[in-house]
Amino acid sequence: MLRPALLGMFLVSCSAAPGLRPVLVRAERPDLATGEGPAPVAIGHAFPVGDGLLLTCAHLFEPGRVREVGADLALVRNRSAKGAVSWAPGALRAGDEVRILDARTRPPRERRATAVGVDLLEPDGEDRAPFGPGLSGAPVLDAGGRVCGMVYGVLETGDRLLVGIRTVSELREAVEKGAGTISAAEKVPAPFSTP
Repeated sequence: MLRPALLGMFLVSCSAAPGLRPVLVRAERPDLATGEGPAPVAIGHAFPVGDGLLLTCAHLFEPGRVREVGADLALVRNRSAKGAVSWAPGALRAGDEVRILDARTRPPRERRATAVGVDLLEPDGEDRAPFGPGLSGAPVLDAGGRVCGMVYGVLETGDRLLVGIRTVSELREAVEKGAGTISAAEKVPAPFSTP
């Protein structure tokens, strides 16, 4: 049985997609410990893709603690996760404007960005900072409020900041392929609180 070591997960809601409730994840990473003291903690996001099922980035967890269903994609079961996701109909195109749901603040903040390719975004103006740690797993929404991607990393190139995302086709394939392979016993033993 896979049992992620989670410190906590917090359900939040966002006006951009009222039915989508991203989850803020804090996971212990004892595999990254360098000596004495507490284990490092990874912070990121997850979001419901069906009743009892969350999609997130696998790199937030200690290897072997979650079911990987794609390149840095993981599905975890949690009975508090509710609702189905509304997927965008196709891939992003350069110039498409999107919003990244950032649950690190309360209320959650919508960070605006522009697609520079099918899997790269460039944050707009004031939404450039802080874009660092903790945004992995955050859902990316198109103009219609549908999920069109998920953040997995940030790349700084000189004066330019780019955000790498998993595409909607990668996400849909991972959920379709992985949802049936996860047993009901693979639950995340984490407390939930709703703000």
